[in-house]
Amino acid sequence: MANIAVSTGVLEQVLKYQCSQEDKALAPLIFKRLSCPFLVRKKQLEELQYDAAFIKQLATHHALLTLIDVDTILEQVNKSRFKLLLSIGDVEDTGEFTIIDARKPSGLDVAYFETFYSGQDRQKAILHIKALLSDKQNIEIYDPYLVEKFNKVNTILLNILHQQAHVFLYSNFSTEKEKRQIASHIRPHVQKIKCFQYDGYHMHDRYIKANNRKGTTDLEVMLSSGFAYLADTDKDITYMVKDLS
Repeated sequence: MANIAVSTGVLEQVLKYQCSQEDKALAPLIFKRLSCPFLVRKKQLEELQYDAAFIKQLATHHALLTLIDVDTILEQVNKSRFKLLLSIGDVEDTGEFTIIDARKPSGLDVAYFETFYSGQDRQKAILHIKALLSDKQNIEIYDPYLVEKFNKVNTILLNILHQQAHVFLYSNFSTEKEKRQIASHIRPHVQKIKCFQYDGYHMHDRYIKANNRKGTTDLEVMLSSGFAYLADTDKDITYMVKDLS
């Protein structure tokens, strides 16, 4: 079963890409969210004025495209695994189904994630996060319980941070002295460290936000539990990686 449905505008760009005729600005935004099998209506190809021979060839030989013969977009979406439509703003949002607009950074997105269940070692996640941060200069870390469980968190931080990093820790620090104490443990291992008060009242998940330019974020790692659970294995933890560039 194909994962998502695509609008006629998206389909047109996918087919033009095969002939190097795609919109150079639009195509990367589409393919960023279309790394999976997708569903197409026969009528969409007819609207784009492709003949029967081409349609038959496409249905037979395109590895990711599944062709179906239904009349409406709603039927097309309901035939997809995730009940989603990828568009470029060419389909009106009537509320009948969920639309992902490839031109917009917000909304449902594609991400890589893995869950480690109770008792499972998390070294694979630690090594992956370390690799992700290895070429990032500015690294922001958000965890309201970082201070409370710092002995375990510190071990993780020293594993994932590199010596050229500018690190900004956001946690529920009780005093300025506590900020200085936490910073002193990390300072010898990075280029720069600053601590900021952040009670995390409205935050459940924990985050790493990283970039190479001040004021922008091009990579986000979300943890479903605190950083301490990259060391502890008594609770589940899921980490998810998102490209925000």
